Parts: sequence; C-alpha cells; structure tokens
Amino acid sequence: MRVLTAVRDGADIYSRQVAMLLRQMARRRPPLVDIVEAMGAPENGAARQPYFGCIATGAGRDLLAKEGA
Repeated sequence: MRVLTAVRDGADIYSRQVAMLLRQMARRRPPLVDIVEAMGAPENGAARQPYFGCIATGAGRDLLAKEGA
C-alpha cells in the first residue's frame, strides 16, 4: 500500500527496490498501476536516470480511498 500511495498522483521511480515492487504489483494486480515513460528524465546522460514513471489507476486510487490511505 505504501508504494501505491507513493505513485497516487504519478512519480518517476529512481529507487531500484521501489521499481521492483511496482513491477511486481503490475504483474500481479495490473489494474492498479500504469507504468509509463519517465517524465523528468535529465537530458544529461551522466546524471542519475529514473527507471520509469508510474501512476495509480482509478482502481488503484479507489483501493487507497477504501483502505483510508
């Protein structure tokens, strides 16, 4: 639920651990999150790059509201 809360309004994912959790969630419960291209990727190739962007779907936000998160 914490990971889903973190991407409620969309976020670029820089943490490998969070990226793995979100990929796992996308495989097990695909209606909850959408994995998309990162929005804030730096143009400088030497800078730290996000793994991807992610946002909770309507079903994911409904689940968060139901759980009170």
